[in-house]
Amino acid sequence: MTSDQKKALSEIILDCWRQSEISGFHETEIVKDIWEKIPVEIRDVLGNPIRTIIEKLLLIVSEIGEAVEAIRNPAWQPDITYFTVTGKPEGLGSELADIVIRVFDLAVIAKINLSEEIDRKMKYNATRSHRHGGKRL
Repeated sequence: MTSDQKKALSEIILDCWRQSEISGFHETEIVKDIWEKIPVEIRDVLGNPIRTIIEKLLLIVSEIGEAVEAIRNPAWQPDITYFTVTGKPEGLGSELADIVIRVFDLAVIAKINLSEEIDRKMKYNATRSHRHGGKRL
């Protein structure tokens, strides 16, 4: 990735985090005694005490489940977004967007520079063999 691409991705990641913040997904009410019992190094990683990294990962899993359900819909078409009567977008694309938004949110909370991690992983993957040595099922 170019530095401009990394910068643009970092801005998108922060925009997703900001929208989650505005929407109330980072609000916490935690008893001081509980928070103080959590080791400082873990508190630093969590950033948000009530929404642990595991909870955030499980929210990503739930979005994956919704993507599977979208595909199981008899009317499913991969490139079609459907809208509910309230205007909520539905379909595989919408669920993939939710997955990415939740991943970006977690990256910010965990203080992970995701654009750097993606760049590093893409460079590494480019060195790997076809299908990473695996066979097609």
